[in-house]
Amino acid sequence: MNSLLTLVSSLVWWVLYGSIGALLCALIAWAVLRWTERCNVVFNRVYLACLLWTLLGILLVVGVAAYEGHLHPPFRALITSGLLRWALVVDMMVGVALVWRLTPR
Repeated sequence: MNSLLTLVSSLVWWVLYGSIGALLCALIAWAVLRWTERCNVVFNRVYLACLLWTLLGILLVVGVAAYEGHLHPPFRALITSGLLRWALVVDMMVGVALVWRLTPR
């Protein structure tokens, strides 16, 4: 039972922190899209794309950190790892695809 509560708590905090980061990202993306497209952009869809992007980004970084064994400070070895750099490149490509496909114009 304790493991189940720990898992549920971790998922709640993952979504909570992801939604906070997604809100900041969505506000910037919404303003940029309104400016570049010169038309109304649906904020809910931009937020959904940014939320999925943020949650995936958190999973990728934590997955790379767990794989390399750098879950506790200092994180210098994690930041300089090539695997994390590739994970961030994949994250950016997926983020661009999500914003492009999920935001109607």
